[in-house]
Amino acid sequence: DLVTGKKIGIGSVIDGLYRLPVQVASVLISATSGQLSGVEDRSIIMRWHERLGHLPFQSIKKLFPRLFTFVSIDSFTCEVCQLAKHVRASYPISFNKTTRPFALVHSDVWGPSGAPTCRGFHYFMTLIDDYSRCTFVYLLKERSDVPVIVKNFVAFVETQFQTSVQAFRTDNAREYVSQSLDDFLKSKGIVHKTFCSYTPLQNGVAERKNRHLLDVTRAIMFHRQVPKRYWGDALLTSAHLINRMPTRVLQGHSPYSMLWPTQNPWPLTPRVFGCVCFVHDHSPTLKKLDPRSIKAVFLGYSSTQKGYKCVDPTTSKVYVSRDVTFHEHEAYFPVNPLQGECLGNSSEEYSSNQLIQFMDFLDYKVSHSVADTVRDDRDSHMDGGLVDNQSTARDHLFGQVYTRKKTDVVENVDITNPNLVSSPDDPSQINEELPIALRKGTRSCTSHPIQRFVSYAKLSKDYKCFITSLSKSVIPRCVEDAREDPKWLHAMTKEMDALAKNDDTWEVVDIPKGTHLVGSKWVFNVKYKPDGTVERYKARLVAKGFSQKYGIDYLETFAPVAKLKTVR
Repeated sequence: DLVTGKKIGIGSVIDGLYRLPVQVASVLISATSGQLSGVEDRSIIMRWHERLGHLPFQSIKKLFPRLFTFVSIDSFTCEVCQLAKHVRASYPISFNKTTRPFALVHSDVWGPSGAPTCRGFHYFMTLIDDYSRCTFVYLLKERSDVPVIVKNFVAFVETQFQTSVQAFRTDNAREYVSQSLDDFLKSKGIVHKTFCSYTPLQNGVAERKNRHLLDVTRAIMFHRQVPKRYWGDALLTSAHLINRMPTRVLQGHSPYSMLWPTQNPWPLTPRVFGCVCFVHDHSPTLKKLDPRSIKAVFLGYSSTQKGYKCVDPTTSKVYVSRDVTFHEHEAYFPVNPLQGECLGNSSEEYSSNQLIQFMDFLDYKVSHSVADTVRDDRDSHMDGGLVDNQSTARDHLFGQVYTRKKTDVVENVDITNPNLVSSPDDPSQINEELPIALRKGTRSCTSHPIQRFVSYAKLSKDYKCFITSLSKSVIPRCVEDAREDPKWLHAMTKEMDALAKNDDTWEVVDIPKGTHLVGSKWVFNVKYKPDGTVERYKARLVAKGFSQKYGIDYLETFAPVAKLKTVR
C-alpha cells in the first residue's frame, strides 16, 4: 500500500501475468477503493474548511465524522491558517525555585504613571527574591536611577542577610543594559540574565508581581476615593500587605516569614487605607485651649519606624506616630463623581448647613435678614419643600443669579446734540430711538460690580493720558515687521552702528567643521516719559544663550553690549 506502506500480499509471474491468490486480490481491491474514497474525502473536507471561514479541522470532524473514516486529521495542513492565526508558543508553569534567599533576583521597571506623586515620582522598580517571593519596591523619578537602586539593594542584602546575589534577571530595557550597571554586576560576580526581545513571559515572576501590586493599589485607592497623586503611598502599602499574605507558591507561607521567621509580621494593626485619622499633636507650643489632635488621612506604614504614616493634605505635612485614632468607616476625600461613584441625587454644591459653616469660618457679619433666610432655608429643606422667589444666604455670599436691571426712559432727550457722549461712569438716559446695544440693560452677577471700583474718572488728566497712550505703540514680534516701520528700522540701524564702533564685539571667521553655532535675535521695547509720551524706540541684538550645549560652549557668555549701569 503506497499510503500506509504495508505489504498486502505476494503474487507470482506466469507467462507475463501476475497471478494472485483470491485472498490477496480481495484485500488489494478493498485497499484501492479505500484510497480512492480517501482522496475524495480530503477534497470535500478542504472545501468545507474554506466555506466555514477556515474552521479548525477538529471542529470539522465533529460536524462531519464520516468524512474522516479513511483520512487522518493529522495529515491536513493549511498555509492560510498559519499566516492568519499564528500565535506565540505557550509557556508551561515553572515551579522551580532556588534553595537559598537572593540566589536569583527578578526585577522590572513600571511607568510612567501619567500622574506624578507629591514628591515627583513617575516610575517604580520591583526587586523580587525568587526563594521567598518577597517584593522590594522603590519609587523612581527617572529610569536612570536604576543602577543606583541596584547597588544599594546588593549592599542591603550583603549587610542584612550575610549573603550575596548570584543572578539578576531583567528585561532588555536601556536602564538595565547600561555600562555602569554591567560593570558593577561583573565586579560583584553577579550573572545578569536577560530574556528574548518582546518576550515578557520569560520574566513572568516580575510581570505577575507588577500586576498584583497594581490590582491591590487600585482597589485601596478606589475604596476611599484617594486622589492619584498618592499612588506612591498606596503602592508601598500594597507591597507591605502582599509580603505578609500567604501564597500557594510557598505552600501557605508568607514571603515575610520566609526571610524573617522569628519576627512579628504585624507590629501594627492594619488599618483601612485612605480613612480619616486623628494624630495626637506633640507640638511644644500647644496652648491649653488648642485642639489636641490633627485631622489627617492614613496613607500607609513607615518602613523605618513603628508608626502609622498620616498626611495632612491642607499643609502637606507627614506625621509618623502610634498615637493615632482611626475612623475607618469614613473617607477623608470626597466622592469623585467623574468615576461614577457618586450615589447621591443632590444637585446643590453647598448645603444650608455648609453655608452656616462658611459664615462662621469667614467671620462674615451677616445681618438679621440673612440669618433668618438661612434658618428658613434650612427648615424648608428639612420639610422637603421649596421656597420660590426668595433670596438665600448663598446669594449674599457667593453672588446672585444673572438679572437685568430695568431702565427708565426719559422723554425729553436732546438727541440732536452731536457733542452728546455717554460716559460709562455717568450713564445718560436714553430713549427707544437709540440702538438696541445702548438700550439694553446691564447684567449683574455679583453685588460688587467692577465698575464701582475700577474707573478712569478719578484719575488725573496726565495719568489718564499716560494709560491710554500705552496701547498706541505696537512692539513688533519679528524682524520683518520691524523693517516695515521707519521708527523701528532707525532703532535697528543705531544698534548696528553702536556694535560696529566697538571693534571687540565680534570677529568674522570661517565656520569650523562640526561646530555648534549660537544664533541671535532682535529684542524690541518702547521707553516712555513720565507724561506718557514715547521717549525712544529701543532695539537690541542678543545671542540665543538657550541653544548653548553643555561641554562645548555652555559656560561662555555672549554680551555684545554692556552698559555702565549693568556693570554696577
